[in-house]
Amino acid sequence: MFKNFLNKVKENEEKLKNRANVLFDKTKEKKATDTTSKKYSLKGFGDNEESELSILNDKKIWDTNGQERSTKPPKLEKEEKKKETPTKKNEKDYSKVADLMYPTMKKKEDDTKKEKDIQELETKEKGDKMEKINDQEKSNFDNINFSENARNKASKIISQLEGFRPDAYKDTGGVWTIGYGHTRNVKQGDKITKEDAEKFFKEDLEEHIIPLKKVKVPLNDNQKAALASFIYNVGPTAFAKSTLLKKLNNGDIKGASDEFDKWIYDNGTIIDGLINRRKAEKELFLSKEN
Repeated sequence: MFKNFLNKVKENEEKLKNRANVLFDKTKEKKATDTTSKKYSLKGFGDNEESELSILNDKKIWDTNGQERSTKPPKLEKEEKKKETPTKKNEKDYSKVADLMYPTMKKKEDDTKKEKDIQELETKEKGDKMEKINDQEKSNFDNINFSENARNKASKIISQLEGFRPDAYKDTGGVWTIGYGHTRNVKQGDKITKEDAEKFFKEDLEEHIIPLKKVKVPLNDNQKAALASFIYNVGPTAFAKSTLLKKLNNGDIKGASDEFDKWIYDNGTIIDGLINRRKAEKELFLSKEN
């Protein structure tokens, strides 16, 4: 009886040992598989039993019997294909988004075109307005009746007071000037011939005669020439706002002539050249015509 007991103990030991070996082999095999591959479990692949597939480092798939199968599990291939291929529903969604965006984009395009048309119209209107102003100024100039005698006297006094300067220089106000007091588009280093300077002077003189249209009282040629010189120096805007013009239009010739004496400052400083200029202009303004 004791002998039978020992035999059973040995049998149990053998079974335990075999089971331990099996578990050990399975654990070892599982560790090797985990370190070299990613596991997939598919049902119904190969035999009608669950098979284990591993994607190895070379991206090939093998079953547990070492046979090469598909490059990817069917389920994974299907999911990836589904992601890559847009569905009809997605296409419809894209179409809806495009339909929603089109009116906004069309409106923006129309607004841009409308704004451009408005700008072109404004530019044209400004051009037409300036043309009308120029025509009006020309008409006013014709009405000034600035005779050839008055023009010659104005040309003489201005050219004497300004003097000819062939090289660009800064006047007492810091403005670059050249020729006979010409200032438009003049910069440092510019030079000019006397012939060109006289051409600019003639154009500038005609420009500074036009503001005389603001005078509402009769003037003789000496007065016109003196005022043309004054405007040539101080500018049309300053003349239009001056007390000199106001007194002149009120018929106060003496009071207007006294205003010449006040225009001797440049940037708050009395300038000797302006004192001499105003004296010459005032004398011409008050002198009787020959």
